[in-house]
Amino acid sequence: MNRTQLVMKAIGWQGGTVHALCAHLGIDVQEFLYSQPRHTCTGSSYNSGLYWNTNSPEHQKKLQEVYRGNKDYWLGVARCMEMLEK
Repeated sequence: MNRTQLVMKAIGWQGGTVHALCAHLGIDVQEFLYSQPRHTCTGSSYNSGLYWNTNSPEHQKKLQEVYRGNKDYWLGVARCMEMLEK
């Protein structure tokens, strides 16, 4: 699965486009698809995204608003989902 599919699965979408997903998350499509996180250390947004699956579905809905516009967080969520898939 690619980043787009992994994050869509995380937020409960059955499908869609990367453009719709990034509009929903408030992030740039090109950055989401091709960039790496700025920081991956403990306490970073990326690191927080790695724990996506530990939240309840209700809290995950709230996190979508809290982390709107934070590319690093959503890259962490994608990595979290990738690890769960293996």
